[in-house]
Amino acid sequence: MQLRASRDGFEQQVHRLVVTDNATDDFDLKPLVATTDLSGSWILTLSASSSCRANLPEVGRSREFDARITQQGTHFYVTLASPTIYDFNAPSYDGDGRIFGQALSFLIPGDTGYDDWSYPEVFDRLSPTQWLGISGFAQGTVTGSEIRATLDTTMGGAFDYWESLPTDPFPAGRSQAVCHAKDNSMVFRRR
Repeated sequence: MQLRASRDGFEQQVHRLVVTDNATDDFDLKPLVATTDLSGSWILTLSASSSCRANLPEVGRSREFDARITQQGTHFYVTLASPTIYDFNAPSYDGDGRIFGQALSFLIPGDTGYDDWSYPEVFDRLSPTQWLGISGFAQGTVTGSEIRATLDTTMGGAFDYWESLPTDPFPAGRSQAVCHAKDNSMVFRRR
């Protein structure tokens, strides 16, 4: 018996097996293009789409964060460090991503529990009463010491403006303004 495994961007592998009972066989597909190393310190700038900037207060239209990327093979994590970041799952945002060659993707999650992606898990506190909710599926490319990506609207792609009382540890209720656009952008620059 022959088993064939393939995926776009990877070398195809064929294994020949003689099966007489239950059997398993592992495939280790190698990328056709060397994967870019993202590990290290970065500065991340998030910018709202020009089509919906009027919906957001000026302070929420563009935000900058320290970012740390750790990588193992094609798998990487983005950790945002800022005293203004609030993540429901951690004290800082820690996103899970993949890179193949120079193309990458990662998720900034958001969900209400109803799979409608209307409540971000990651917030940036703009002031004691103002918040920016950030969510979406980021897709982009690496060029030299820069990563350029957009937040895909099919999975949130959102910069949402929220308000709360100064004593609230995080925003609740509904957002005051939304910016769901295909060109909400992210730019990482190496430190």
